[in-house]
Amino acid sequence: MKNLNIFTSQLCKPLRSIPANPLLAEPMYLFGSIELLGTGTGDIIRLCKEKGLKEPEFIQEENFMENYIQPALDAEYIELTIPGKPTSINQKYRLTTLGKSITQQLMCSAPESL
Repeated sequence: MKNLNIFTSQLCKPLRSIPANPLLAEPMYLFGSIELLGTGTGDIIRLCKEKGLKEPEFIQEENFMENYIQPALDAEYIELTIPGKPTSINQKYRLTTLGKSITQQLMCSAPESL
């Protein structure tokens, strides 16, 4: 959603999705590989309500970077896949050895019902 100027309050309303590649999107939808465009956040809200869960809070990317990604990078739980280009469109993140270790510890201590 970066650069689309969508405010989090708008995510609770029906949105018009514009696929990056419409030629791929239509057959993928017909095959059942993707959902109907523009229904994702509405479906999430509906399913939460059906299950008696709190309605989700949607955060903007800047907050996500500031509150989650940067602290995880600083703590060395995750690392950049392209270290020299932090703003690359192809940038992704992966767990470090420390991050994998912590994930394993959390998985081992999680209740069986999860």
